[in-house]
Amino acid sequence: MRLGARLLLSVLILTMYLPVAVVHADAGDQIVLSPLPVNETAGVADTAVTVTAMLGGIRDMNYTGTVTFTTGDGHAALPAPYLFVLGDAGTKTFTVTFKTAGPQTLTVTDDGSLSAMASTTVVAGPPSALNVTGVTTSLTSGATRAVIATGTDGSGNPVSGGTGVFTK
Repeated sequence: MRLGARLLLSVLILTMYLPVAVVHADAGDQIVLSPLPVNETAGVADTAVTVTAMLGGIRDMNYTGTVTFTTGDGHAALPAPYLFVLGDAGTKTFTVTFKTAGPQTLTVTDDGSLSAMASTTVVAGPPSALNVTGVTTSLTSGATRAVIATGTDGSGNPVSGGTGVFTK
């Protein structure tokens, strides 16, 4: 009998008499979320994020967990919970649309409590509406009136930096 076969036989005999140690399946698992752009425009559906399941530092080609996306942006358009299938080979790309300007964090969590986070700063999109206040139906010639114009993007975020001239 060769040495390798004797060692295997010895291990098999020993394991029949030793208690079995159960290793938690998630001990070396992790979910990796691709980085987000440094700045993202509110309301633009071009934020592609890739979720990759890892097992012991390499991609888990057999991952079949369900991932869920969350963010503090209460108006964001997030993917629905997704059940990975074997054909995904442990990685999948999703689209996220942030709508609230300011710092935002995206979290992805799988059904086994693994999670990953990525952050970005969302900037207001192009102006889509202009609110004007202080306008009245009559104004005496030569009188002045304060008129305030406020621009907002398609998601309702204030847009600043524009100038304009109002004439009568």
